[in-house]
Amino acid sequence: MTKCFVYRLSDPRDGTIRYVGQTTKSLDERLVGHLASPTNPAMRAWISLLGKQGMIPAITAVATVDAAQLDAEEKRHIEEHIRKGHRLFNAPHYHRHLRDLAVVRTGGEDRLGAFMDRQFEPIARAHCEGRMSWWSAAWRVAVKSVLITLYMLWSLRVVRFLAVASAAGWYLWDIGFDDLVRSVVLPHAPVAELAAVWHDHIAEPLLSVALHFGVSIPLLVALSYFGVRNDVMTGQ
Repeated sequence: MTKCFVYRLSDPRDGTIRYVGQTTKSLDERLVGHLASPTNPAMRAWISLLGKQGMIPAITAVATVDAAQLDAEEKRHIEEHIRKGHRLFNAPHYHRHLRDLAVVRTGGEDRLGAFMDRQFEPIARAHCEGRMSWWSAAWRVAVKSVLITLYMLWSLRVVRFLAVASAAGWYLWDIGFDDLVRSVVLPHAPVAELAAVWHDHIAEPLLSVALHFGVSIPLLVALSYFGVRNDVMTGQ
């Protein structure tokens, strides 16, 4: 009888279990297959990140069965791993864990994920427990998303610098330096040329940046709520 395996793939950096699968081949052959042709986009990104660090997933057998039992045994182990809180890259579960591939980690801590959990978990828990309506949860998530976007913008050093410079310039203008600017600076400054450069080369790109931050970023932040809600629903 040919040996068939249910196996799992783990992250060599911290031992995190990321995938549960089945194979009728040897474990080494199956691992080579994953490296050559990852199963889904999340696995492809994960394996690529490991490859850049000179590493590959670790593969371990969790069960040895005959071919007739292979599908059922794989399904059982996937469900068991999910129940235990493992953030698997199996389809369709990987959609909830994509942020794991893009977060900044310090000392093993998922700072971005922890931040989103703190912001959205109370809303998700109240909604899942029936203490909050869908509409109430939706507008709370929308407001939180805007506030988180503003916080993210303020965390950028260049934004803080521009805000402080604008406030200082307004203060100096308000207390009387406007006369100095009008009589001494403006007559010698190439105002028309600067205005043309602004209109022709700067205004439109800045407008695009503003639209990206004003629309795309809040939307992406809001979508992260669904990952938090799924974690709450599955008990993770």
